[in-house]
Amino acid sequence: TYQAIAQISDGENLIGQEWEIKNRIVRSNPRFCMRVSEGEANSHSVIRCLQQTTEKALFELNPVTGKTHQLRVHMRALGWPILNDKYYPQLQPLSADNYSAPLQLLAKALTFIDPVTQKPRHFSCDRSLSLK
Repeated sequence: TYQAIAQISDGENLIGQEWEIKNRIVRSNPRFCMRVSEGEANSHSVIRCLQQTTEKALFELNPVTGKTHQLRVHMRALGWPILNDKYYPQLQPLSADNYSAPLQLLAKALTFIDPVTQKPRHFSCDRSLSLK
């Protein structure tokens, strides 16, 4: 489970709404970027709006699959790119890192089957993103 903050249009009422996104994600140009393509879906996410202000919204993102940049591409596909994303919706020119404006994407909890022990593993954090 992840959290993300995105800019929204004034007047949109998104709280409590949920979107299920299934599409095909492939490499783009430059190669480290991804894009949605025609064909059988290879990515799946469930996204829900938790809170919003007039300009921003806090989303809960649950990836069902794990494609490169999947959550970033799915948020862009919904029309709400993640705040401070240098790659989506458009690759930004190379510049010095700006640690005062980090990508507003947070891994809240990760659960998976350990490939070595075959046991379930779960990691979580107490941090949350804030709309303030």
